[in-house]
Amino acid sequence: MLIRRVILIIGLSTLVYLSLHPLQWGHLTLQTSTQTLKVPLFVAIILMILCCLTTLLIHQMITWGPQRLKDWRMTRQHSELQNTIDRAEAIFKTLNQGHIPKSASSSSMPELNALIHDIQTLFNDDAHLHTLVAALKTPLGQNLLRALQKQQVAFTPSSTLSNFILLHQRLPAHDLESIAQHLTPIDVKQLYTLHPTSLIQWLEYSLPKLSSETFEKVWALLPKSLQKHPKLHLTWACAAEQHHMFKQPQAWLKTYLSLTEAPALDHVALIWPEHDLDHWLQWLSKAHLTHSNTIIIPLALARTYYRKNQLNQALQHYQSIERELYANHSQHLLELAQVYQQIGNHAAALKAIQHICAQHHSNIKTGSK
Repeated sequence: MLIRRVILIIGLSTLVYLSLHPLQWGHLTLQTSTQTLKVPLFVAIILMILCCLTTLLIHQMITWGPQRLKDWRMTRQHSELQNTIDRAEAIFKTLNQGHIPKSASSSSMPELNALIHDIQTLFNDDAHLHTLVAALKTPLGQNLLRALQKQQVAFTPSSTLSNFILLHQRLPAHDLESIAQHLTPIDVKQLYTLHPTSLIQWLEYSLPKLSSETFEKVWALLPKSLQKHPKLHLTWACAAEQHHMFKQPQAWLKTYLSLTEAPALDHVALIWPEHDLDHWLQWLSKAHLTHSNTIIIPLALARTYYRKNQLNQALQHYQSIERELYANHSQHLLELAQVYQQIGNHAAALKAIQHICAQHHSNIKTGSK
């Protein structure tokens, strides 16, 4: 839009310049370095208009060309995918209304084998991934993927079950369970490397829907850095509570406190059953004696006391890590400000809020550079 405006300004300026030039008997006088030319006014205006139109056309072609090429490629990809889906539909119609018998094998059915080869090609091409996500969420697409799972189709390592995960984010629980049971460390590593956001989204959606055994297996497959990811803390804690991992909290604490950051303890403090908060506080207090090098446990203690409306105890634990909160964990300062506000220390609450605003402003400035 800016370039077009510049072109129009140039055109209008040229028109004004030409209109103000001295006229002699209906002609426009143009002075060059060697001679004076007399050009009919209407010819000069026509030439100027043609120049502006030509410039605009060139600009339009420059901006329109790449987009048109992209649209053409997307149309071609969609056409290839649609052909594959149409072939799948035809094959499934001949196989018991869309269900492949368990005894069938891809090697004994050339059509299915060729179809699987085409789908492998699509899966291994990231350019088709978003189109596949849309198409294979349809009933036919889900049926196709289930059939491929039954055949135990061997995909290349870079797309093993990783792309299945991308495409199964909204499948029923029994399908999620099937995918999770077949996950391998290679699958998780490849997906975490190539599509970390999609993996995290899938885990957020799937973990609470898995059985206890599969849940623990999937969690054990995740790299430690992913286990400690902030977005998975609350998901993991809720799933752990759902799977009754808190029935033996002492063993659970011992296992997870062995990790450097004691993942999710601060979030667990928000969802631990109300009637059992006293026991939770006892376990946290014992853990705090042996793990004093992390802010997670004091934060969990502070949040738990706040839930019990014991503001002085909550403030005590917040203050024990206040310097660290200001330095590296300003996202938790709002909780501290709320406690200060409720006990009447408005100056301290205002200081915390000002620090949050200053940090936010700094992040915006850093991001804009």
